[in-house]
Amino acid sequence: MNIAAAVKPKTYAVTTAKFLDRKPRDEADQPQTALDAPSRMNLTTTPNSDAGAGTGIEHSKTASGPSSNVNDSLADWGFRNANFTTLNATGRAGPTSLGDHYRGQDHEKLVTLQNGIQLFTVPDTDSYQIEVAGAAGGWDEANSNENYRGYGAMMKGTFNLTQGDVLKILVGQEGVGTSGSLSTGGGGGTFVTRLNNTPLIIAGGGGGMQWLSRVYESCDGTTLTSGQRSYKGTKGRAGNSDDEVNAGGSDGHGATEGKGYLGGGGGGLLTNGGSGYLFMPGSGTIGGEGGYAFVNGGKGGRGLPRGYTAEGGFGGGGAGSTPGKGSGGGGGYSGGGRGMPNMCECGGGGGSFNAGTNTSGKNGTNAGPGYATIVRLLD
Repeated sequence: MNIAAAVKPKTYAVTTAKFLDRKPRDEADQPQTALDAPSRMNLTTTPNSDAGAGTGIEHSKTASGPSSNVNDSLADWGFRNANFTTLNATGRAGPTSLGDHYRGQDHEKLVTLQNGIQLFTVPDTDSYQIEVAGAAGGWDEANSNENYRGYGAMMKGTFNLTQGDVLKILVGQEGVGTSGSLSTGGGGGTFVTRLNNTPLIIAGGGGGMQWLSRVYESCDGTTLTSGQRSYKGTKGRAGNSDDEVNAGGSDGHGATEGKGYLGGGGGGLLTNGGSGYLFMPGSGTIGGEGGYAFVNGGKGGRGLPRGYTAEGGFGGGGAGSTPGKGSGGGGGYSGGGRGMPNMCECGGGGGSFNAGTNTSGKNGTNAGPGYATIVRLLD
């Protein structure tokens, strides 16, 4: 089965500005919570004749006020929403235990864990809104600011799901940073697919970076399906198209372009990102390991030299190369480009995918670990 051709992806327009101002996500960008569910039910409150004043909805079957006519099923909404997190896992490998992270939540008994990927069983046949965000890349902590690293993309869409369907959810983890003039790891993408790996919605992770003093859009996860090019510039100088170097992957594949010393390419849905020859004999390059494809488990790449801490984040983030030799690309539907040896550089942000309806998305909007939120749309 050709997974990449199974669903026609949506595409989005992107800004032409190279440098962006970082702003906190506004309220509209925040993941929805269980408290949002009642607002979508279009309920009307009426005066409570029992109390003599005020408004409200009564749940008591014995109440005599006008509001007692509200359907008793209000007290039994059942599943309303589920917020999926990294379960506090960090680095290239996914979580190993659910622990008590979802205790008391609607999906507490609907999730199992398999090799770091969360398996969610759909409780009811209905329409659901799914929102995902990729993880941010790592940053050079001694010489830069975390606000200049690549941020993860956000994607949102509506999907008709059937009771008993099982979804695979990989929540991207941040790329690993370093403490002094060193290349860093790319952030992992966040994936939601069918059990057979057919993608529903994917958000690309941000690229790792070193020494940048401004935000460069190519470092960010993108709403487009192809991964972003890596960036090679000069500290504080305005960038141009000539500064965008190694291409990201396309059509669900990892990023492999580049020669010489390089960071690892971001992994895609279908294939791994490019690696240095110590990890991939015969590759013709030296550098970090590429992120692993979702279908290959989704681990982040290992740093070069082996044991170097600049790992890519779980979700296909590419690893950084030996100090100053290139940061890793972000994971995603298609992987972000491989960072170049340079004082100021970043790996490219990962690409995204959306097979839903009522779709929306934003480039470079998530500044931390990835997340996935599933909200039942109660009419």
